[in-house]
Amino acid sequence: MKKGMFLLLLIFWSGVVLAEKVDLMQDAWKLNGHAGRRLESADGVTGPVLEVTGDGTYSNAWILSGVSVKELREASGLGLLRFKVRRTAGSGGGMTGMEFANFDIPVTEDWKTITQIFRIPEGTDVSSIRLGQWRASGTLQFAEVALAHVVPTEGLSSEEVTDGAEYVFRSQFGRNMSNYSRPLERAQCGFNTDRWCFGGKSALIYRFTAKKCGGEKFYGGTLEYTVGYFVKGTLAAEYSLDGETWESLAVLEKSGTVTASLPEWTEGVAEFRIRFRLLDGGNLQMNRVSLTGKLGGEATVVRRGTTYFWELVEGDSGFPYPNGVSMKAPGDQTDTLTVTWEDGGVEKKAVIRCTYYVPDYYREDYGYRLSDDLWWCEATHKVALKRRVPKEADGVLRLSAAGNDYESLQIVLCPEKDTVLKSAKITGLPNAELRRVYYHFVEHPTDRTGVVAFWPDALVPLEMPWKCQAGKNQPLWLTVYVPEGTPAGTTRGTVTLVTECDGVEQTREIPVELRVWGFTLPKENHVATAFGYSAGTAYRYHGVKEASDREKINDAYLRLMSQYRISPYDPTPTVGLPISFVVDREKPENSRAVIDFSQFDPATEAAFTKYHFTHMNLWLPGMGGGTFHSRTEPSIQGFGETTPEYQAMFSSMVRQLEAHFREKGWLDKVYVYWFDEPEAKDYAFVRNGMNRIKKYAPGIRTMLTEEPSKEVIEGELLGKVDIWCPVTPNFNEEMAKKCREKGERFWWYVCCWPHAPYCTEFIDHSAVELRTWLWQSWKYDVVGVLIWTSNYWTSGAAFPDGAQDPYRDPMCYVSGYSTPPGTKRFWGNGDGRLYYPPLSCAQPSETPNFDAPVPSLRLAMLREGIEDYEMLYLLEERLKNATPQQRAKYASLLVVPESVTKSMTEFSTLPRPIYEHRAKVAEAIEALK
Repeated sequence: MKKGMFLLLLIFWSGVVLAEKVDLMQDAWKLNGHAGRRLESADGVTGPVLEVTGDGTYSNAWILSGVSVKELREASGLGLLRFKVRRTAGSGGGMTGMEFANFDIPVTEDWKTITQIFRIPEGTDVSSIRLGQWRASGTLQFAEVALAHVVPTEGLSSEEVTDGAEYVFRSQFGRNMSNYSRPLERAQCGFNTDRWCFGGKSALIYRFTAKKCGGEKFYGGTLEYTVGYFVKGTLAAEYSLDGETWESLAVLEKSGTVTASLPEWTEGVAEFRIRFRLLDGGNLQMNRVSLTGKLGGEATVVRRGTTYFWELVEGDSGFPYPNGVSMKAPGDQTDTLTVTWEDGGVEKKAVIRCTYYVPDYYREDYGYRLSDDLWWCEATHKVALKRRVPKEADGVLRLSAAGNDYESLQIVLCPEKDTVLKSAKITGLPNAELRRVYYHFVEHPTDRTGVVAFWPDALVPLEMPWKCQAGKNQPLWLTVYVPEGTPAGTTRGTVTLVTECDGVEQTREIPVELRVWGFTLPKENHVATAFGYSAGTAYRYHGVKEASDREKINDAYLRLMSQYRISPYDPTPTVGLPISFVVDREKPENSRAVIDFSQFDPATEAAFTKYHFTHMNLWLPGMGGGTFHSRTEPSIQGFGETTPEYQAMFSSMVRQLEAHFREKGWLDKVYVYWFDEPEAKDYAFVRNGMNRIKKYAPGIRTMLTEEPSKEVIEGELLGKVDIWCPVTPNFNEEMAKKCREKGERFWWYVCCWPHAPYCTEFIDHSAVELRTWLWQSWKYDVVGVLIWTSNYWTSGAAFPDGAQDPYRDPMCYVSGYSTPPGTKRFWGNGDGRLYYPPLSCAQPSETPNFDAPVPSLRLAMLREGIEDYEMLYLLEERLKNATPQQRAKYASLLVVPESVTKSMTEFSTLPRPIYEHRAKVAEAIEALK
């Protein structure tokens, strides 16, 4: 891709078919069961609407059978299905697509256009279209459906990378191009969202031609593929040089990942094919294909492909190649061109359209030039490794912060030649530090927002001398802390960088201006934070085994979490809360719990006063629990919950805990998170457990990672939960209002889901998202944020015999949920990984390593969002004692502007609206002294 955001698209045309609108009122559309209806119209769209409703326990859809796809298949084998969809009530996603290519899609309350591009299986002439819901707890509407033929661009696709010596193909199932891959030659297989579904005589053939892959010949390579779902069968991988004679490469007879080497072709081959097929039938799903081919040439500039598709809007087919489309601002873009040409002396004309998405990664409309090879920008950006120095100049680094506030920015070195950073010094700002931004190579983008590229995340210590490579950006992360009580005004400092290039030393002095606002942020958050932390994972990577060494490691990570304003589930990991049980055999009702608070109390006191943690999860032995996947029945000392012994011991335990926490003043900081993401089948179990806690200890708060919905009400969970914590797309304002009327609160969480267009925690998303998440929390009156863990550095399933290097491999792989050892299934880049072990133990250390843990850019953005939330809270508090005139002037600032976030899926990926509104809030707080 050229700098300057321009992509040359060359395409070949054959039998292009005009996009055809599908009539939603025709009788051929049939509802395959349960609730649904057909509407003649709806606001925001043209034409009729198909509607489906679910209650979370079933799936249903509108089906249009008898759809001819023969002409599309014979033209290029590709089709496009486009429609609009929205959710009018409840929560949940859609189940859509062609019969042979299903797509489970996220759905929002606003109309969104969905484009699905699919490869038509060989021999398929007729299929059906499906528009419905997959166990959604709400109502979805579909409109403006069209079916079209599309042609992909020639050249490398977005799944391919080459540098002249090596070619890499990595499947990216799950995007709008779904099962299409440029090398895919033949498909006789079903597809579901992000995986090929093999059954019967299913087969796939990929064809790799060296000249199309950036070289002359192949000299060998490596194939890797993953089966994520397995019932029975053997998935064989074979290779062929002529498409007729096939040789075995590998077989996979279970879930997991297999790696196989291609033969070393001494004299090279021009092309080869890879075939996947079932031996003797079966039922399994392939989630991933990766191939590395040796091209044998000299390494050149790395070229990464991009996949776009053109469709004919109106006019004649057979037109000449359009000469390109420009890469506009990030987001969904559509280029429409009118082309004219002569064919046999006859003048022809056509209107063609290319709908594409520009990732935020390529954004260049930010930053300030300091010199030809040095620039700076706000912290709320992810600087691409290769990005031009901005044109706009500003020679002063500018920051604004309150007391007890951290503020960061980035100084970016971009030398024309290899340059060594010999020293970096900060003067005039006593509470400031510089770190180096580390780049991680993303091989498998999480979703369409991501790209195959190096992405910035870890903020590692700046060790010098440091070699900066020519033509590549190297950001230095400057963070300034403003202590409580710092006088308001402007503080000035200097960052001095000493570099050396070709033996010539150069000193750069960059002025810094810090504006200090005349107020202090609270030490303790008023938005709850609940983040998992695996002490065992930290011990493993740091190589510590002795109790005293584990204390040191835990203290380091607790201090890091405290500094970044997040609270772990368990803030006392080396102490715990010893609870034992005494069974009275003669009088079971006298059985009791014995709790030792002697070590727990000092550790908990430190958690709340030293580290300023907001909350802690209270684990109740014998409570039982689990997830939608599996659960454990309640039991204490072998006694089930229906026995008098169990009831006596459980009641003794929770009553003591409630009384103790109330006495200590900690009761409002404690929550019980004992069941995760229940489904309808679990509601009776969860309701029973909640009743058991409340029966004996009504003051202990319960938390459940679930959203209130119709089936939750019918499952009688409403009124049983103190803190509801849905995943963000499932948050429903109407249901939240009903729960709040009962005194219940709302937190929410992100994890491996949602994907774009929501705010997420992924490395390969824009930097602003985790910060915006807290603005959305304020907007929707959500008083807590949760992420399932924060140091998920490896997966026991993906790496059963070793450990992952979280620096070299940013992907977080599935563990648990019956995932077989050796299986690499994706949760997303950076999911559950907000800080890192030190670089010195990126792989588990054999000896104790006490180097400090490393924060991430995303963790810094989360802290910025929490600090923004605290500023809004502080303004709200000061307005309570303000005059009517002051309230009239400043109260509107408590409303989050649409320029920051209009909805859960509509927000600015540029941070400027946040900085502008934050400054207004700060000035209002100062005025309300």
